[in-house]
Amino acid sequence: MLWWVVIAAFFLGMGVGTGVAGWMGPKGGTVPAFSSEPEQMQSVPSQPSPTEETLIQTGNEQEDTSFPLALQYTTLVVEAFSSYDGPWLEDGSEENVIGVAALLVRNTGTVGIEYARITLQQNGREMTFDATYIPPKGSVLLLEEEKQPYTDAPVTQCRYRTVIPGDFDLSQREIRIEEEGLGNLKVTNLTDQPMGCVRVFYKHHEGKSDLYVGGITYSVVIPDLQPGETRTVTPYRYACGYALVVAVVEE
Repeated sequence: MLWWVVIAAFFLGMGVGTGVAGWMGPKGGTVPAFSSEPEQMQSVPSQPSPTEETLIQTGNEQEDTSFPLALQYTTLVVEAFSSYDGPWLEDGSEENVIGVAALLVRNTGTVGIEYARITLQQNGREMTFDATYIPPKGSVLLLEEEKQPYTDAPVTQCRYRTVIPGDFDLSQREIRIEEEGLGNLKVTNLTDQPMGCVRVFYKHHEGKSDLYVGGITYSVVIPDLQPGETRTVTPYRYACGYALVVAVVEE
């Protein structure tokens, strides 16, 4: 069975277009990119790495590699493995790629996954897919980190590890986030205490398919948010209708 997910996004306020992406599937068968520039309140990819102490699952592997594939001891299901044509979104470069191996992964749980790394063995090669912050009940399309091509040869092994955050989301009683215009967010401190640094995480999102696209997650920083204060920010690569907030933390 062949099916397509088409993603078209034009980020008007930022002048950034992601073009059109194709995802073909199924046919039977490094590290989190969080960062920001506080002075400009904009995000760019970087490479923070989870510590061993935060790894809830590590070194798991399974030989059953038929898809859909439920990853044991996690809430993740690899729903499909196939080919992707379109902009390269894993590092924000948006280089056009054709035939890159891709995974469609769903978090079936009620808790977000902060980080997941999935490695497949196929024909003597390893293919690795990284995801940062997969929301509860959310699905994400991941591209192979080295842009390796998709083939329909059997997958013989799957290894994976995940990180589950302790308290990643601020309650809606503490902070409110509203979209404003084409690319702005209004952030309000609903408490009677100052917040020294609020970080808002967001991802590319294709609304018609309710699909997050790319493992990359961006963030914007709002420093010194006073009690009751509302501040409007313009996050890098955020456009209403083509991105969604996935988590908010106070640092």
